[in-house]
Amino acid sequence: MLSVYGILAVTSLRAEEAGHRTESVLSTAVGRPTWLLSWVGVAAAGAFWLCMLAGLTEGVGAGLVTGEWSLLWPTVLGHSVQFAPVWLLIGLTAALYGLVPRFTGLVWLIFLTGSVLIMFGRMIELDQVWLNLSPFTHVGQHPAAEVGWAGVGVLAGTGVLLALLGALAFRRRDLTAS
Repeated sequence: MLSVYGILAVTSLRAEEAGHRTESVLSTAVGRPTWLLSWVGVAAAGAFWLCMLAGLTEGVGAGLVTGEWSLLWPTVLGHSVQFAPVWLLIGLTAALYGLVPRFTGLVWLIFLTGSVLIMFGRMIELDQVWLNLSPFTHVGQHPAAEVGWAGVGVLAGTGVLLALLGALAFRRRDLTAS
């Protein structure tokens, strides 16, 4: 669900541009990359914060219900690392917005495909090759499984690089009217 938040937060840049609010902001001392990256940065920070908050509330709930307070920090960690695939989708949305804004909707296809694969892939016994197409596969479902720290790093880093690519591309393209 946090991926939906992240994608919606970044795709709202198109609405700002179509509503002619971007021009007035960019006519000030704010540069194009700064404007885009600040927007993306708030979305990414919000996604990370919400992942941690979800883990904390679930961990506290588990501790209250079961009396096993040892579940708290593993649950917080398990939720916290889920920011990485969200950042990947946020970065991909920013890159598409900077390069070709009309194609930002393609991120929804990637999100839906990844979600279906992670939810139903094992159930219908897909090969691991197909399951690996989902960005949600690579971080692990801690505490049930170990955290895939390499996956967390690669997904988060790729998301940041894609956001930077989007900011550089946005600097070079014309604003659109709709």
